[in-house]
Amino acid sequence: MKKTRDIIIIGCGPAGASSAIQLKRMGFQPLVFEKNEIGGLAVNANLIENYLGYPKGISGVKFCSLLGKQFLNHNIDIRFEEIESAEYKQGNFLVRSQKGIYSSKYLIDATGTEPVIPKDVFIDKKADRKVFYEVSNLSKVKNKEIAVLGGGDAAFDYSLNLSKNNNVSIYNRSGNFRCLDLLLQRAKENKNIEIFKNYIINNITGQDKKLKLNFNTIRGKEKSVIADYVLIAFGRKPARDYKIKNKKFFCIGDKINGDFRQISLSVGDGVKTAMRIYNLENE
Repeated sequence: MKKTRDIIIIGCGPAGASSAIQLKRMGFQPLVFEKNEIGGLAVNANLIENYLGYPKGISGVKFCSLLGKQFLNHNIDIRFEEIESAEYKQGNFLVRSQKGIYSSKYLIDATGTEPVIPKDVFIDKKADRKVFYEVSNLSKVKNKEIAVLGGGDAAFDYSLNLSKNNNVSIYNRSGNFRCLDLLLQRAKENKNIEIFKNYIINNITGQDKKLKLNFNTIRGKEKSVIADYVLIAFGRKPARDYKIKNKKFFCIGDKINGDFRQISLSVGDGVKTAMRIYNLENE
């Protein structure tokens, strides 16, 4: 058994990072776990324009780089490990990773969301290795034809990101888009992006070194297109539920904010939760 810590935070996106920084300022010694990189999904953002302090906006990559530096400047203990389980037992929280078991008095779940993987779309084995659900998997791809499936903010934001080095085609299942008008207009004005409405994906197959996407249209016609890669953006859902109910357990950030997934709200959640823990300790 590892030594008991004041607080364990699972996830180091904006919510987890802001909570850890505020807790450290208040005299706590939080232990943070992150399975990927500091900043979480914020790295995927094409341009963050509504977070105060950046009058011209800032890319997700740059924002996460600065966040990482700020976080590390506070000398917070962070372990790049994926947590496999968490529970409350005999007065303490126990979290398990492949490297061991850790114990804490408080536990903060800032694990965010994960992509929705469609169950009604057949993807054959030859195609599977070129079909992705996170834009970060395609960050180094250049001069390729990329098909993005979806019509929400994520689909358009991802497309704007990918269009810097590739040709992108967006295929939406209906005639109505669920993204911000601002993102739709930017995509329409982008010479490297094409937008298609009423394309319902049926299956994706491998064909030589390319992928073949087979669609049905609302008029009953079949359409097929060829692409190098596919990015599916059919929405996101909360990450794993640890099913813990305890006043010293806090779930924060995108995981609980539903459609209100904004960096500013996640940062506020993190700071507010840190202050609530401070108050509990000083009751």
